[in-house]
Amino acid sequence: MLQQRFILVVSLAITALYSSAQADTTLSSKKWWHKFRPDSLVNKNWSFLPIPTLSSSPETGLKAGIAINYFFNTDQKKAGSTTRDSYAYLDLQYSTRNQLFTELYAQTFTSGERYFLRGRIGYADNYERLWGFGNTTVDNKAFEGVTYQRIYSNINAYKQVKNKFFVGIRGNVSITNNIQTPAKDTNFLTAQAGQKQSTVTGLGPTVLWDHRNHPLSPRSGWYTELGVTFHNKALGGNFNYTEWLIDARKYYPLGEFSC
Repeated sequence: MLQQRFILVVSLAITALYSSAQADTTLSSKKWWHKFRPDSLVNKNWSFLPIPTLSSSPETGLKAGIAINYFFNTDQKKAGSTTRDSYAYLDLQYSTRNQLFTELYAQTFTSGERYFLRGRIGYADNYERLWGFGNTTVDNKAFEGVTYQRIYSNINAYKQVKNKFFVGIRGNVSITNNIQTPAKDTNFLTAQAGQKQSTVTGLGPTVLWDHRNHPLSPRSGWYTELGVTFHNKALGGNFNYTEWLIDARKYYPLGEFSC
């Protein structure tokens, strides 16, 4: 399924940060837009940054909300500390289709980066267009509209072994319920497993090399994560399958305008 999204993000703190940057003579050697960097926000005690969001898609209609970001450092008061910044956000959105979307996310480097913790938990009212399964499909305008509610969580915990190399464990739970479809002759979901409710649970090992200079707004460094998650009915879910993860990135600054 393809969908076009038009996202407009405007920071509520732009005016305040710009004024602060103009008045701060101790940082006059830097460009004013550098004050928007998350690491600069931590150093200048701009810990909270609310950001309004606006998006649109065929499945949601117009969706508006706010994301409240929080930046912190577990070793901020220790001189000479190399612990990278941590951050969290609370995202709240509501759509013209009366859909509610909420998510709480956090990733934290503990003191000295001995441990790295990352996780999210959320709730969503979803609407999707369904054209069928496999070779059994219908015309573009003959889709079925499927609505459902989903509660999900994903937790990763890592321990640093050496030189920003972490080993850990990842787990996730996703509960989908209140699945509803209109009464039509096609009724694609009738013969599908989990047509009314389903639970997916998984657990598995992961390894991580994290050499980014900043976890939220990296301008240099690289990141590689390898993991496998075993979803099994023995863990309380309804399905058995294996999910593999390969995530490799390299970051380059885009000149002086790069934040």
